[in-house]
Amino acid sequence: MMHEHILGEHTDRVPFLQNTPPVAQMCAVSGAIQWSLNRGLHLPYYYYGKMNYLVPLYLTTREDITQPPDLIAPVQVNENSLLVRTVLTPAMPYANARVAVRRHDQLPPWLLASWAEQADRATEAEIEDPEASGPTSG
Repeated sequence: MMHEHILGEHTDRVPFLQNTPPVAQMCAVSGAIQWSLNRGLHLPYYYYGKMNYLVPLYLTTREDITQPPDLIAPVQVNENSLLVRTVLTPAMPYANARVAVRRHDQLPPWLLASWAEQADRATEAEIEDPEASGPTSG
């Protein structure tokens, strides 16, 4: 994992970790990935034609895992390793995860809730031009 891109360049995604040393931030993300993987919370998704996994990261609470997590780690599966290049907000991976299931209701509740919340907050300009810089770009 590369701290500078994952957390350094996207501090707005993890405001609750801003005053935490970088090593502790990476340990928190690594631990949250392991916790979710051990519980089978990851879900497959396609990225550039390859199957990878989206791993929900519960960093502030794990009381209700049906609620949106703090972040999502897209995990690239390699032959001998797992690679995490960035972390995303919970609504960001919806489109890629959606193509991996037959029906949208097969997605986990946290992803559906995140997507609905994002849709409710979207402005007319963001709906008309989703590629413009906005809360889900990056």
